[in-house]
Formats: sequence, structure tokens, C-alpha cells
Amino acid sequence: MRNAKKRHQIVIQTIPRTQSATGAAIAGTAVTFATVWAAIIPLGGEMNLMAAREEFGAGRLYAEATHRIEADYLAGVTPQMRIACSDGGPFSGRTFDIQSVNPIGGRKREMRLLVKEYRTSATP
Repeated sequence: MRNAKKRHQIVIQTIPRTQSATGAAIAGTAVTFATVWAAIIPLGGEMNLMAAREEFGAGRLYAEATHRIEADYLAGVTPQMRIACSDGGPFSGRTFDIQSVNPIGGRKREMRLLVKEYRTSATP
């Protein structure tokens, strides 16, 4: 991937979780894990869905994913994390839950994340 494609600054966040006295999970305040430059590609078209299907297997995560994010490889990124965008670009203010983390080409130079856009009930 060329750096020209990595136009969006993203913040990879962890969400600490604790339990209440009744045992219910409580999400804590997001903590920054890393800030990196990335390419964000919507998976809206049939060609993108077909590519996701081929890469991740039919019937698995592609049905949940709304976008693909490609960035330099970073050890420790997991599906329990999320992505926040605040670079002033078209994705600014949007949040994505990570569905899967995969190295591109198996060499751990770059990674591909399948993500699902997180929307609150106030978001159309």
C-alpha cells in the first residue's frame, strides 16, 4: 500500500470493562492505544462485499463489516478495540468497532481491519 492512500488519521482505542455489584458489564472511558495514518474504504458496493467474502470466508464477518481499514501493522490490535476518526476529513467524528484484524500478505508490514460503524440511536 502506498502512503498516498493513508489519508485518515485514526485513533485505536481500548475500552476497559469492569463489573457492577450485580455482575453487569460496565464499559469504561476509551483509552488511546495508538494514533496512526490509514486508508478507510467503505464496503458498500457488491465488488467490495465479494472481496471481503473471498478474503474472510462466506457467512463469517463480512455481513457485519461496513468498512475496511488498512494501516501499517501494529502488534496488539484486537477485535475488542475500536477506531475513532477525528482528522477533519469525511470520517471525522465517526467510530468503528473492530470485527477482525488480519496482516496483509502475511509479512506483518501492514494490517487490514474489517470494522462495523458504531451508531448511537441519535444517528440516522
